[in-house]
Amino acid sequence: MIMNTTDAPVQKLNLIDTLQKLCVAYNFEEEIEDALQKIYNDSVFEKFKDDDRKFKSSLINDVQGMLNLHEAAHFAIHGEDILDEALAFTATQLKSMASRIIRAADRIARLLDDKASHRFEQKRGHVPSAVECYMKQHGVSEDVAVEFLLKQVADAWKDVNEAMLKPTAVPLPLLEGTQYFEVSTSVTVNVNKAGKL
Repeated sequence: MIMNTTDAPVQKLNLIDTLQKLCVAYNFEEEIEDALQKIYNDSVFEKFKDDDRKFKSSLINDVQGMLNLHEAAHFAIHGEDILDEALAFTATQLKSMASRIIRAADRIARLLDDKASHRFEQKRGHVPSAVECYMKQHGVSEDVAVEFLLKQVADAWKDVNEAMLKPTAVPLPLLEGTQYFEVSTSVTVNVNKAGKL
């Protein structure tokens, strides 16, 4: 109650000092402890913010730092706005990182499926595949289109591999499952192309 009279950390510290000098601090021990904890947490987490009071953009590239900040932000108590901001910031960034892996895996599966089935799908009169679209858009042969798509697949694999080498908010077993699925898709497509299935 008495600590709610001001939001400024310096004024709170002065008030605590005055209460101690008057020998009445024992009446406000819990409030003083909460105030000191909030002041400490605010000062610790301020180093993650830039001059505009936003979280530093350099944090986005530090996956381990993002995970640590995200974990620490879960220890917030009421009134620790900086930890609420940290939680929102890290959750958004970590979800974005996980989405990159999922998008790359989806791109691999889609392009390999189009590569393997585009002739069959064209005979059936279905929607054009990525191979057909690339051929028509760029006026190239089927071989050139397939070569381009395979380069896209290789680039997507690099995204998946890069993500697997860096710790993320996505559990490793889930990432491994995605990678195994993509490998099995590649094998199935290549076997189908060879005409063995």
